[in-house]
Amino acid sequence: MPKKLVVSQFFVDIGTRIAKRWHDRDFDSLALAESAADELSRRPPAGALGYEDILNWVAETKALPYQQDVESQFGQPPITLFWHPRFYIQALFWTRSTTAIHNHAFSGAFSIL
Repeated sequence: MPKKLVVSQFFVDIGTRIAKRWHDRDFDSLALAESAADELSRRPPAGALGYEDILNWVAETKALPYQQDVESQFGQPPITLFWHPRFYIQALFWTRSTTAIHNHAFSGAFSIL
């Protein structure tokens, strides 16, 4: 299967599973991070693809998901891989070694790729 399909399908699968789990918990705000962390632990992105796969997918795909907060300074650039009306999954790239990772106004789960 071409990698661009693997990237898209990988994050659609994870995002869909998170959405279902969170829905089953009545969108309890405390349940989102737990659901996301569980899904990322169950299927870590680093075990399935690399950052090059994401960059190639972005360059080759005809339609990206809705890009949440593209003007953000948190990520250079932030790329939305999955979008849901209540949450999103992003790949965050940095071109400099310093990050603002502890200066954010959101909660969630993180995985290093």
